[in-house]
Amino acid sequence: MTHFEIKPFSYTGRLAALATLAIVAMTLGVGCSSDAVTGPTPMPEPEPPAEVQPQIIPAIEPLPATLLGQPDLIVSNINFSPGAPKAGDEITFWVFVKNVGDAPATASSLRFKVGGETYPPVVGVPALDPDEEYRFTRKVTLSVAQNYQVTGWADDLDDVAESDEANNTTARVFTVAP
Repeated sequence: MTHFEIKPFSYTGRLAALATLAIVAMTLGVGCSSDAVTGPTPMPEPEPPAEVQPQIIPAIEPLPATLLGQPDLIVSNINFSPGAPKAGDEITFWVFVKNVGDAPATASSLRFKVGGETYPPVVGVPALDPDEEYRFTRKVTLSVAQNYQVTGWADDLDDVAESDEANNTTARVFTVAP
C-alpha cells in the first residue's frame, strides 16, 4: 500500500474540502489499490421511460402598467387675478399641469379655454417628473359682464400614455362684474 504524507496547505473553498476528503480517505485506506481493481462495475439496465404527459405552459403576459408605473397628467389648479374682475379689466390666469403619476411624463400639450372661445390656444408642456408641476400664464380682457367658465385640458393631444386618461380636465366658473 502506498503511504502519503500530509502537508499543510492554504487552499480554501470546495477545492480544499475535496482535497481534505481525499487525503482522509487515502489515510484510512478507503478506496482501492491497483491490485484490487478487477474491472468496471456493470451498470443496471435502464427502465423504460414513463409516458410523457404534455405540459401546458401559460403564455407570458406583460406586466400591468400599474406595476411598471405610468405618468398621470392633470390640471391641478386654475387661478386668476384680480379676484373680482370688472368688464374691461385685464385678467391674468395661471393654469397648473401636474404629473400625479409614479413615472415621468414626456412633453405634452395643454389647451386653455376662456368663456366661449372657438379656438382656444394649445401650448406645449415640458416633460414632468412625478409630483412635478408646470405653470402656464395667459392674460385676457373680457368686455362683457357675465359669468364665464375657464377650462384646462392636460395632455390635450394625447401625447402621453397615462394611468388615468379621464382626469385631464378641470373647469372653474367666475363672474365679470359691470
